Amino acid sequence: MVCSKAQLCTYALVVLSLSYFIVDHYLPSTFPLRDNLRRVSTSGPYVGKPTIHLIGERHSGTNWMYDHLNECFGTQTRVIDRLSRYKHWFQVENEDYLLPPGSEMHVVAQFRNPYSWVEALQRVPYHMPLHRDLDWKTFVTRPYAMPRYGADLNTSPSVPCSDISYTYNEVIPCQNEHYLGQREYPIYELNHDKSGRPYGSVIDLRADKIKNFLEVKDYKRVKSFHPVRYEQMVEGGTEWLIRELEKQTGLTAKCTPKPPHKVHYRPVDAEYVEWMADNVDWDTEALVGYKASDIPDVPGVQKPKKVVTEKDEEELGQVEQPKKKT
Repeated sequence: MVCSKAQLCTYALVVLSLSYFIVDHYLPSTFPLRDNLRRVSTSGPYVGKPTIHLIGERHSGTNWMYDHLNECFGTQTRVIDRLSRYKHWFQVENEDYLLPPGSEMHVVAQFRNPYSWVEALQRVPYHMPLHRDLDWKTFVTRPYAMPRYGADLNTSPSVPCSDISYTYNEVIPCQNEHYLGQREYPIYELNHDKSGRPYGSVIDLRADKIKNFLEVKDYKRVKSFHPVRYEQMVEGGTEWLIRELEKQTGLTAKCTPKPPHKVHYRPVDAEYVEWMADNVDWDTEALVGYKASDIPDVPGVQKPKKVVTEKDEEELGQVEQPKKKT
């Protein structure tokens, strides 16, 4: 069969559209060309219209929240688990990577109690092959990095990474390759100051990630910013967040907000609790409403007296809305 040029163009458009759909809906976040393929789309059906974005570190309940936001608003606009990069990673204000083009962005940034977050990451260290199968003490004290391997060994620092929003000094590996035949791609983000230095611990990464996510409120296209705690969303329900998004976007939620539920915590080691209380950057944690005495309520774990202060005894309400710079 001989196809005309018009038919070939039609087939090409169908294949390209299908590739975007597959990348957006079925491929894992670690697929090396995911962000690059998304960047190709420069059409603007959302220019001047609200889009809802969710960011949050691994093990922060973002899958649960993404499904809920999609249920509430997904028939009216794009609900996207990314801003300039996929939801888990450092964000940057760069119009080349902020998708979709021209939309008015409404961002939810979700955080989780640091005691629970580190424990969950230690159990299932997504994208961290050198941190697998470690006891908690080794896990929290091992530098957040790995040696470069494969194509990275012959890559010039000036060459763009597989995810072109990153530079060589921001991530290991720069050129995405499977590590020792494993399915999952490693992603070790380096110090966000682009020095190429690794973080000394996952808790140092967390502190910088909190500050980076909070800076999103000042992005030019971000029209509203909603920092939330996972525990707050479960124990208090999601109604206040859904109503706030309705108010800010002008959309009407097509869902029932999640009712309050009890948060179930996993047991943690008492020595682990003391180490976290001594080493976590609690000044940064306070920016999102966490304090040293927020120890998971599980049997057999007592709050170390040294971390219970008069300030800690005060009840913190929901995370205050940060003021946008003028």
